[in-house]
Amino acid sequence: TKHFFAVTNPAYLFASQAQIKADQDALERFKGGRRAAGETDDALWEARTRLNAVIHPDTGKPIPPYFRVCAFVPANIPICAGMLMAPPTTFNIVLWQWVNQSYNAGFNFANRNASSPMTNANIATAYSVATTLSIGIGLGMNRAVERATNLSPTARAVLTRCTPFAAVGLSNVANL
Repeated sequence: TKHFFAVTNPAYLFASQAQIKADQDALERFKGGRRAAGETDDALWEARTRLNAVIHPDTGKPIPPYFRVCAFVPANIPICAGMLMAPPTTFNIVLWQWVNQSYNAGFNFANRNASSPMTNANIATAYSVATTLSIGIGLGMNRAVERATNLSPTARAVLTRCTPFAAVGLSNVANL
């Protein structure tokens, strides 16, 4: 759990290229048996943790800030707010499910296992299937709740607000 909390630290969204380079240099010096004057163990651990959060382990390249693990929660706050607070119109369901699946696909691609390459066709297919499923499930469940006249208005309101989560949960499997 300590590792999880470390890599989800939102401060790593703001790691600059200069900071990343300095961290890489510090760790390279350490591997070579050298240290900069005044460089502490704590500073080296912080550099290692920051690089683990920012650098892709397979490619060795920086992960774009908005697709880092530390960005997942902050990036999903407006997406979840849009899915829950926007009136459940056809436009809003399509828009927010598409935004959510697009972000998920980008996040999954940026954090993928790069040593096991997927073709662009496979990635496009997974994205298309996940997006189509989430929109279809969202629209279908919304229509089903609208037509469920035997339910109380409160039950229908609660079910309407739960449909985005069901759509996301059932379709995210295709994005993996």
